[in-house]
Amino acid sequence: MALHADEVLLINERAKEQGVHVLEALMVQHHSWQQDITDMIAAETYGKLKKIKTRISFEILQSNYSADNYRFKPEYGGGCFIDECSYWLQFIQKVIGLKPQTLDGFSTFSGINQCDWTFHAALKYEGGSRGRVPGFL
Repeated sequence: MALHADEVLLINERAKEQGVHVLEALMVQHHSWQQDITDMIAAETYGKLKKIKTRISFEILQSNYSADNYRFKPEYGGGCFIDECSYWLQFIQKVIGLKPQTLDGFSTFSGINQCDWTFHAALKYEGGSRGRVPGFL
């Protein structure tokens, strides 16, 4: 939705002025399986949650594989982390929240226009739960 925090603040300010709600169009947040997983974790159906390990990636079609594609322009949010991470964070937020004790991550910036081709992120929560994701472009 935005690349910088000040842009988000401006969007929220304008939305309040206009009396509208602003939502990111992440369709997966409305899939019933997310609530099912959240309920299983809360009920400890399979025991106490220790770790969530996910993987996210997508392929760029050869016809879109050029320096002109927005996915390869850092100023337009290009790169793996910005393009994909919102899906992972939304899932983690739904099932265990976004208040980790520690977070760690790194990306490689070896892609076209120095965009990140991979990212790895890890969150550690009070009580020992962990969330991890590798992402690949």
